[in-house]
Amino acid sequence: MRNASVWRALLGVENTVIVDVEFDDEAEIVVAHVRPRQPGRG
Repeated sequence: MRNASVWRALLGVENTVIVDVEFDDEAEIVVAHVRPRQPGRG
């Protein structure tokens, strides 16, 4: 399973592109930057 697939499953999002995932040390949270997948793309 590719990293993006793992993140999509963990975040519970579908039909998205995972642009970036980072950890905010100060807030102690994971921040995921996603965008909708273009129509017609797998």
